[in-house]
Amino acid sequence: MVDIRNRNWGHDDRMPYPIGDEEGEFVQFKQPIRLAVPNWLASKALTVSSAVVGLDEALRSSHSAARLHIETDQIRYWLSDKLPTASDGILTEAGDIIILETAEEVRDFRAIRVTADATLMVEYGNYG
Repeated sequence: MVDIRNRNWGHDDRMPYPIGDEEGEFVQFKQPIRLAVPNWLASKALTVSSAVVGLDEALRSSHSAARLHIETDQIRYWLSDKLPTASDGILTEAGDIIILETAEEVRDFRAIRVTADATLMVEYGNYG
């Protein structure tokens, strides 16, 4: 068996690359993989009613991530230019959490209630 534990697998040294033996044993990464986690900086309640609503204008323009906790009742939402209706959109239930990971998703989020008004608790954040 050839010892390849220290072989650079053809990747640039600035990128993580696996090292290990031919059978996949003893596999490690040269550099740790870092996950981006937003710093949650603001929060605000949002009532979703019979008219389509987006996130708070001032907060959505200054934050690149959001975490929405559905507190009461069902809503439907889209993350595109399509407007949701009570029967068309991604359905969520009370207790669900929606994670918006980019500024575009925060900007484009639109929601509407399904039957009764729903309350969302929204946390806004930025990366880095």
